[in-house]
Amino acid sequence: MKTIVLLSLLFKLSAPNFSLVSQASTPQLQEVQQQEFPLNGIQDSISKAFDLAFAEKDPSGLDKIKNNLDALSQKRNLRILTYWKAYWGYYKAIYFYANKQEKESEALVDEYIKSLETIENKTAEDYALLALIRGFSIQFKSFIRAPFISSKAASDLKKATELDPENPRVFYVKASSDFYTPKTFGGGKKTEELLTKALALPAQKISNATLPSWGHEEAYEMLLRYYIREGMKEKALKIYSEASTKYPENYNIERMGERIK
Repeated sequence: MKTIVLLSLLFKLSAPNFSLVSQASTPQLQEVQQQEFPLNGIQDSISKAFDLAFAEKDPSGLDKIKNNLDALSQKRNLRILTYWKAYWGYYKAIYFYANKQEKESEALVDEYIKSLETIENKTAEDYALLALIRGFSIQFKSFIRAPFISSKAASDLKKATELDPENPRVFYVKASSDFYTPKTFGGGKKTEELLTKALALPAQKISNATLPSWGHEEAYEMLLRYYIREGMKEKALKIYSEASTKYPENYNIERMGERIK
């Protein structure tokens, strides 16, 4: 899923069989079954609009998606809409940050952290996204506030793990936190293990274009970057071969691949 800038910045309906799904994701699935609304492919739509915003230096496609989500929210009060608006907000915040609009970026992540916090009976998916956005927000905060935000993100991930210990997005967000933690503070020790676990898990327990499936492509990007950073060329070449085969249009993967060929 990702884009020309995502890694370089810092850190992309079928009726479900409930016997195959963890309790953690049941509320979202129930909404999908009980409602008829045009959210199929929403994750890919946001990702493509994000890429296009950079390619054309115009975020109007992203903004149109937000308008559509807002319109749906006026008709139906659904937790899944809160989730996808926060996911949208994360990528719009990255766009702002890349264009040196840091105040706008900070305001957006703060808004959607608060929005996700209002969800009752959060699922592992909610907590994973909340932790991801909190992690992004740390860069805007003072040295005094940053540790408290980091602690909250860790708490989010702990709850997500308790709800769904086999969720690849939870492992990816944990790995992201470890990867970007300076080595002097113990960072980088678990990155490979966590990303490898994320890649070993299915993107979804059931196939559903309305629910989250992100994490695999991002995990490939980060694992490749980790191997390059640590000077593990053989491992880097191997994971590049896998990643480029699965995601041939991913600019970051190809760019990093050029460095190790």
